[in-house]
Amino acid sequence: MADIPGGQTVTAQWLVRGDEEGSWGLSATYTGTLQPVGLPVQLNAALVDPIHVWGLSAINIEVTADQSSLLRNPYAVTIAIRNVTNSDPSDEIPLFNVGLQLLTDTTINFSYQPNQQLEADTAVLEPGDALTIHATLLPDFTGDLRTDLSFVEKKAGGQTSIDTGAIINSQPVQGGRLTLTGYGTATGVGLDWQPVSGATGYQIWSTTAWPNPIPPNPNLHLDHFTGSPLMTVGAVTHADVTAATGGAAEYAVVPLFNGTPGTIQNEIVQVTGGSGSQTPATLSISAPSSTITAGTQKAYTVSAQNGQGASLGDVTTATTFTITPDGTCTASSCTAAIPGAHTIRASYEGVTTTATLTVTAGAALAGISDVIGVGDRISQYALDFNADGDDAGDPGVNSNALSRLVSIDATADFNGRTAYSQGSTSTARSPLDPTVVLQPGVSAVQRPDSSSAGIAALLADTQTPQAINFVRSSRLPTAAEQAAAGANGWGGLHVITYATDATAIAVAATTNAPAGLSPAELVNIYDGTYQTWGDVPGYTGSAPNDQIIALLPAPGTDARALFDADLAAANLGIPVAYSASDVVVGDDDYSAIESATDPADAIEPFSAAQLSLIEAGYFGSDVEAAIARLAGTAPDGAASYAASHPLYIIVRDSDIASTAHWNGSSANWANRLFTGSRPTIASGAGQTLLANAGLTAVYTNLGDVSAG
Repeated sequence: MADIPGGQTVTAQWLVRGDEEGSWGLSATYTGTLQPVGLPVQLNAALVDPIHVWGLSAINIEVTADQSSLLRNPYAVTIAIRNVTNSDPSDEIPLFNVGLQLLTDTTINFSYQPNQQLEADTAVLEPGDALTIHATLLPDFTGDLRTDLSFVEKKAGGQTSIDTGAIINSQPVQGGRLTLTGYGTATGVGLDWQPVSGATGYQIWSTTAWPNPIPPNPNLHLDHFTGSPLMTVGAVTHADVTAATGGAAEYAVVPLFNGTPGTIQNEIVQVTGGSGSQTPATLSISAPSSTITAGTQKAYTVSAQNGQGASLGDVTTATTFTITPDGTCTASSCTAAIPGAHTIRASYEGVTTTATLTVTAGAALAGISDVIGVGDRISQYALDFNADGDDAGDPGVNSNALSRLVSIDATADFNGRTAYSQGSTSTARSPLDPTVVLQPGVSAVQRPDSSSAGIAALLADTQTPQAINFVRSSRLPTAAEQAAAGANGWGGLHVITYATDATAIAVAATTNAPAGLSPAELVNIYDGTYQTWGDVPGYTGSAPNDQIIALLPAPGTDARALFDADLAAANLGIPVAYSASDVVVGDDDYSAIESATDPADAIEPFSAAQLSLIEAGYFGSDVEAAIARLAGTAPDGAASYAASHPLYIIVRDSDIASTAHWNGSSANWANRLFTGSRPTIASGAGQTLLANAGLTAVYTNLGDVSAG
């Protein structure tokens, strides 16, 4: 220092740089000579409190990460640098020019999400404040975070150390777990993904493919999603990337919110671009082998692959599922009620895969006493004969039975005549709706009078015990009816063919009709082209000027459905537009002919089996004498119309699976009567009763079939 004149003050200042963390005491020594006496002077000064030089201890690293990772799925991590000098308020200081950077060249076993923020900085980091980056990683492994084995290494001022003060916490999974699937196309790749809530669009990114397969203990340096997105799309869930051909790559979709990229929510997927067409070659089913309890459902998913093995994505919704030997499938869920092995077939665009579904027995079903059936008119007498025997003295099931087979007729009248309300005429008929009591102690219900009404009543009968056990039907159940049975927990509807009948033309015993009428002639009669007998080419009868009275079964009846189909078949497959002059009557009702304005000019489609019963005198000699059938050659030279149709019995699969024995036999009622290895309806005695009812006995166990 320069000389200090008397009475003056001189100050010295130093800038001190702390190069090493710690507490440092500072001192200063001043020496000089006091003039004019020449005495030596020495002054010593020291800080009362040492200077604290902050280093790495001024900051804490804080890491919060998802508690578990899933291969190729987003994994959320938050990294923060916090100024902790406020731990001693008397010693706190701001930190200047603080920066936080996520490195890319030394990362192992993960890629950053596209658009990842890698750097953050601040000019001043005040005591207690933190500088934070929220990162989303895409790991090449699946596992759980072990905070006890995790550590942070930090460097500052040339120092490197394990930060024992670092805070590492786990959090519930924040990273998205939405799906992304891809497949190769002829020109690139196709991508399908689950939508992100609120997203208004998506960016499509790609990067270098990861090793495939990934090693069990990976130590991989993976390329990150850098540069620009391949394409941007709207709020859709599919994209065709035409530029990405010729090799495998990792693909990612990033949600946009009003144009701003958000955090990735979908997994990434590896796809080989240009790997082939979208034509499926193979299918994969989610559960190749599984087990259910009888009556419960099993849901499946199916994915497709092309000829090069590239995935074509999930095709479940476009796949058709079937089950054999029994049961039903609705959409992608299948069920069955009969225990044993079942085969599921999944078919998509001509390619099929199979799965095995084992059905185990459910809770034992209670046995039943009487077996109750409803349904069509056509076969009501055949089942009456099988139950109670025929008029020739042949015994039926009930002849030596404690429990009975009860087949409730479709008509309230024993002779099969339709009941009409008072005041009805032959040209203005108002049918009654007769009722029936199905089981003791229950209220009367409208009598099921057709196949459709019988099936509907069976499907609606979900009570315990059930009031209806089987249905007589002239048609197969529909796919929708089979699905409804499956939804009821029955597995499905089991069908047997037990006989055939034919539809013929009934006339009065004294008739003006020719000896026969062909299907083609009937088309022209019922559509109004032929209105008189003389309009029929080749007619040689005695009443050419008489008006033909074409009796037509009412819509919704079995006879009408069969007749409609037969006439359409004779009309090049085109349904016949019936004439307004056709007279609508009850089906298989001979009294409609007797009550016609001129019975000799009336014709009516009629069950050949019931015509056989009429001809055998079953309904009385007066009816036998009044009604006949056309069986000769038609004026056009063809055979008279007589179309054969199968007849069915329909039961629940769950009844076939029942372990309750019926009527002292070793089988349940369904197997004893209809579906077992030797059912009574297919026995010699049963077939005799069917033949005596006018049917042709033909037994086939069809299983859970459907039509339409």
